[in-house]
Amino acid sequence: MNAPTQSVIARFLGRLATPRLFLIAATLLGLDLAWQKHGSKPWKDNPNEASVSSPSSFSWPTESQETTHLSVVDEMRNAVSMTYTLEYGYGSRIVVPGAGFLLNNEMGDVNSAPEMTDERGNIGTRPNLALPGKRMLSSMSPTILARDGKLFMVTGSPGGRTIINTVLMTILNVVDFGMNAQEAVDAGRIHHQWLPDRINYERYGFSADTIARLRAMGHTVNEQGGQGVADVIVVGSDGVLEGGLDRRAPDGGAAGK
Repeated sequence: MNAPTQSVIARFLGRLATPRLFLIAATLLGLDLAWQKHGSKPWKDNPNEASVSSPSSFSWPTESQETTHLSVVDEMRNAVSMTYTLEYGYGSRIVVPGAGFLLNNEMGDVNSAPEMTDERGNIGTRPNLALPGKRMLSSMSPTILARDGKLFMVTGSPGGRTIINTVLMTILNVVDFGMNAQEAVDAGRIHHQWLPDRINYERYGFSADTIARLRAMGHTVNEQGGQGVADVIVVGSDGVLEGGLDRRAPDGGAAGK
């Protein structure tokens, strides 16, 4: 873990944790307490003195640099599910004249060479070769569901190749397993993308028995951290909107009136 990464983690923990909890977490993570180089201490020199709680001394974590998703439903039940990304820093470095926004760069999502398929996940299919006029593939899956012709659910997520599975699982959790919006978001997630041939599963998301049964079936399983950041809205049977907040990332939120 490099120093800038350590600094970000240190600052994040410093905002959310007590001094004692921060020191424990820093020790477990092997941090070199990089805030000494990159920022101020997250607590007073004397840990026995109460710190001052003030809005002026608090700042929200900045928006992540990855793909972003938002789900919106208004009072007329018009819905928007939008996933967007720049792919690389500043995207293609091209700003739309008069509009003020950057165009993204998805060139990394085309195949760099024909037949270049390997166990690392590179899939060299001919339809996705880089040729003039081609449109790059994308796993972004903003989704709106209707039931009997009326809005029922809005969902989507960032997460690269994991997006399709993340979005599908939020839908299955609600439609097939009867979960509400928050339960559907909180439930554990898995991901399999054909190559590499393994199932990634979220830590603490599944029981040891479930993992053992997957291994017994011949699956290769791999533990990972959080998968995706789903934003889910479900229209309840009483017409009330349910919002699911994904706590896997600190920069999301759910709001309504």
